[in-house]
Amino acid sequence: MASHDILLNESDRTVALVIAFTSVQLGAEILAPFALDRQAKIIYHIASFSPNDSPRWKEGGIVLASRIIETLGLATGQTILNTLSHKEHALAAEIRQRVIFFEDIVRLGNADMQEFIKYVRKLLPVALKGTSNELKERVFANMSQRAAAMLEDAMEAMGPQAFFDIEMSQREVMRLLHCLVDAGEISPPKTDISVT
Repeated sequence: MASHDILLNESDRTVALVIAFTSVQLGAEILAPFALDRQAKIIYHIASFSPNDSPRWKEGGIVLASRIIETLGLATGQTILNTLSHKEHALAAEIRQRVIFFEDIVRLGNADMQEFIKYVRKLLPVALKGTSNELKERVFANMSQRAAAMLEDAMEAMGPQAFFDIEMSQREVMRLLHCLVDAGEISPPKTDISVT
C-alpha cells in the first residue's frame, strides 16, 4: 500500500487540505487513485481554499487545482472538469480558464510561439518526442529553417526516450510557459475544449 492510500478513507476536504500542502506532482499522485466523482469533489475543495489555507499557494486554490488537473492530463482533466461542472459550473469554468495542457501549446499565436521557443529550445528535442505531428510542425514553422533542421536532427539522433524523461521535460516546458504567461510576456494559448 502506498503511503498516500491511507487517505482513501478520509473526507474529501481532508484530502484536499493534505494536497494543498504538497507539490503539484505529489498532489496529482494522491488524487489519481480516487474515483472520478471524488476527484471532482476534492478539486472543488482545493479550488475553494484561500491563500491563508495553504501558504505554499499564495495565489489561492484555483491555481493549485488547475496545475493538478494539468498534471493529470487532458483526458482525466476534462472528465474532472465536466463532473465538477454539473454542480459548480462557474468554478469549473474558472479553473478551465487557467488550465493549459501540453497539447494546447499548438494554439499559441505565431509571435508568442517564437518567444516561447527562445526559452524552451534546449528542452524541445525530448519534450516533442511522441507528440502530434501538428505540434511539431507548428514549432518548426516558427523557427528559422536552420534551427528547425537542427532540432529535427537532434530528435532523430537521440532515438527513443523513456516516458519518464519525456514527461519531466514536458513538465519543465509547462513550468516555463506558465512563467511567461504570468509575466505577461506571452498570451495563454487558446483551447478548443471547455466544460459542459
